[in-house]
Amino acid sequence: MNHTTSGIELGQYEVPTRLPVFHCHLGAVSEQLQLAREAIDELRVSHPESTPSNVQSVYMSPWKSHQLNPKFGPLTNTVRALAMRASKEFLVTDMAGLNLDLWSSSHAGIRSTCTGLGAPSTEVATRFIRLVS
Repeated sequence: MNHTTSGIELGQYEVPTRLPVFHCHLGAVSEQLQLAREAIDELRVSHPESTPSNVQSVYMSPWKSHQLNPKFGPLTNTVRALAMRASKEFLVTDMAGLNLDLWSSSHAGIRSTCTGLGAPSTEVATRFIRLVS
């Protein structure tokens, strides 16, 4: 069935809002962080040009890096599980109960210039950021 929308005026409003930002400490998955770090280092060799971005970084791997290097897989799966958990715990939305799932459509690894927070388990995490969209 073909629906036409011609003749219907479409507008946009901006409304003030507050959005939640979820965060966690990934020290418990340091092996996954190390694998992701290795993936970024490998991509830096195979794809030496940093992806243009407004993010200040030493290096940003290509978008869809998780499809270029399987070492991102374990961390991708953990981030997915954490997003599902945040949805259930904080947004009262049981994605799995609704038969919905999340996937990483595009992400890049970023080597930043920030220094560690002092604890060895956070050193790898503070050296790079994983962007997921």
